[in-house]
Amino acid sequence: MKGPYFQTLCYLLAMTLGGCATPAAVDYLTLTSPAQAAIRSDAPPVSVGPVTLPEYLKRSALARRDSEGALHYSVSELWAEPLDQGIQRTLIEILSDALEGAGITNFPGPSASRADYGVSISVRRLEATDAIARLSASWRILPTSSVSPGPTLTGRFSREEALVSPSGPAVARAFSALVRALALDIAGAIPAQDP
Repeated sequence: MKGPYFQTLCYLLAMTLGGCATPAAVDYLTLTSPAQAAIRSDAPPVSVGPVTLPEYLKRSALARRDSEGALHYSVSELWAEPLDQGIQRTLIEILSDALEGAGITNFPGPSASRADYGVSISVRRLEATDAIARLSASWRILPTSSVSPGPTLTGRFSREEALVSPSGPAVARAFSALVRALALDIAGAIPAQDP
């Protein structure tokens, strides 16, 4: 039984079993920034960045906390871009809408040198359970030119958003809402442009 017939049978069995295995579906997630009504028209040019993350968030997988506080990374829910870049992009989009007329650019970038203020963000926590999403961060608004010699401003942000479902897309929508709230918090703190 261990002759060529047995080897052929084993080969066919392996091929059949291998053909039955299908790869798990993966959801690629992004943060979104729905259009934001302008809330100010007196803001100066601002550069946004860097956004720093704790080491545990520097992964492509979505981070979740279980009921006992343990952290788990999803194998089927992945960020479509590095999370720090996604947060920075979303903040820039929201601030561009909210601060009507202000030039909002990314830092580092070629236009950052024309900004009067730079905004840096340090994310301390961004994760979800089955029921809520949480964002905790601190921010700094730093004068970047002699035109704006004011003091450095700092703030802390912490908020939760209820999840409509525990799915990856629902978590990404909740995270987007939290980043939007952070952006509006920052928008209100940016000093007015000198007349």
